[in-house]
Amino acid sequence: MEFPDHFNNAPTKKTIVAKRTVTREWLIMEREDQDVFLCLFRMRLEERRKQIESEKKRMEMQWNRQKQKIGKQAFIQVGAISK
Repeated sequence: MEFPDHFNNAPTKKTIVAKRTVTREWLIMEREDQDVFLCLFRMRLEERRKQIESEKKRMEMQWNRQKQKIGKQAFIQVGAISK
């Protein structure tokens, strides 16, 4: 199986990784970045938790309204049957 010429002549990418010297300042900066990331992550989780709770509460209220409506209809039907 042969590939088209544009696959054979495609330039290859070379990745150059620069060595970083680990200094105390760099480690402190790295730690601060991690702290910021974790803080933002916790905030997103908290927002998501609140969103889920409000959705759950909305669904429970909707379910309760539906149960009330069905109960009221059943009560009316029982009253109509007994007459």
